[in-house]
Amino acid sequence: MSAKRSTLRACAGSPLASQFDDEMWAQATTTSPAGGGGDDSDDGCVSIDFSAYCFGKVVDHLRLLAIAREGDRSALAPPQVRADQRDNFARLVRYYFPGQED
Repeated sequence: MSAKRSTLRACAGSPLASQFDDEMWAQATTTSPAGGGGDDSDDGCVSIDFSAYCFGKVVDHLRLLAIAREGDRSALAPPQVRADQRDNFARLVRYYFPGQED
């Protein structure tokens, strides 16, 4: 899966946005000889240790937020998550968006 950093930074102040902010990104890409930073690959990819299905739901929602006009955002429904992935999704939301579980 791929996403623009601007999409991942859409919720300013969240741990997800912080992970991909300009300063942190610059540090991560210069800390290893390959330029990938830590567990990240040398091609600029970052490993996310959550279900790809659940992270995809978050990325899709962030993309919808980006295209929704400011006034329409409150009407945007939360992602629909399969029953067998709800616990995983809740864990991901608690990690990347603490205090936004509702």
